[in-house]
Amino acid sequence: MSLLDKRLVVVTGKGGVGRTTCAAAIAVAAAKRGKRACVVELSGMGSVPPLFGLEGRSFTFRRATEGVYVWSLTVEECLDDFGRRKLKLPSLMRKLFQTRATRTFVDAIPGLHDLLQLGKLENLINEPLPDDPRFDLFVVDAPATGHGLTLLSSARSMSDVSKAGPFHDLAQIIGAFLEDGNTTGVAVVTLPEDLPVSESLELMAELRAMGLPPSAILANKRVPPPLEGLMPLSTVDEVIRPLPHGAQLLDLLGMAHRRAEAQTEALDRLKAEAGAVPVVSLPSLDGVPVLPKALGPLLAEAL
Repeated sequence: MSLLDKRLVVVTGKGGVGRTTCAAAIAVAAAKRGKRACVVELSGMGSVPPLFGLEGRSFTFRRATEGVYVWSLTVEECLDDFGRRKLKLPSLMRKLFQTRATRTFVDAIPGLHDLLQLGKLENLINEPLPDDPRFDLFVVDAPATGHGLTLLSSARSMSDVSKAGPFHDLAQIIGAFLEDGNTTGVAVVTLPEDLPVSESLELMAELRAMGLPPSAILANKRVPPPLEGLMPLSTVDEVIRPLPHGAQLLDLLGMAHRRAEAQTEALDRLKAEAGAVPVVSLPSLDGVPVLPKALGPLLAEAL
């Protein structure tokens, strides 16, 4: 099953690899396939909207581009929503959730922050109300590797600390939802370089141990060799060296070529050790104003 055929895709990876951009690009790719997609950011980060020219964050669904919406969650908003939808509490009773004592309680329980936000997503997918918007795919811009694993293990953590009650029930439902490979997928974003590839392979092993094997790997910011396909390096040397500052220019080209070769080696290693997990190489598009719109069509063809 393609990553774009899931109902929920969680995008994670090491910090600085471009998770947010890739999460948005996956949603654009789904829209290119005729699906209605929503990019979800957690804990009120506000990183996704600027990629589509939007300002600030909002718990309201906002149209980002054709077929793509943006949605920003916070723990407080999800807790209030949990009280309304799951516990059936009236508005006055839900104001208790806004007290300092309640916030202290929520902060003190391992995994509850993440569980509440994932619970909102699961509930919207599996138990939508008549006036809820409908989406074919939700793409979660998850935190970096460490917190990303904590997010995905939050259901198990809650099951360990609570043996009964609404949060235990919520954990059971979310755990089953996340582990269902037909509905949930995990996309690992990395860079085609030695250290990020090693860390991503370790992350994949941890995900498998949790019962959440990755569905795809996105190798972001692939740099092609300079002058690729134009002329052999020997000819480049003959043409450029006689020019003013030709030697310095050749040094720069040589550095770029060596970097591209190193990326190729890292990417080959990643593909060899990923097994059956598809690896999609994405180009470096630094300077392009709206990266998700540029990467989305590439992903739509590759996934």
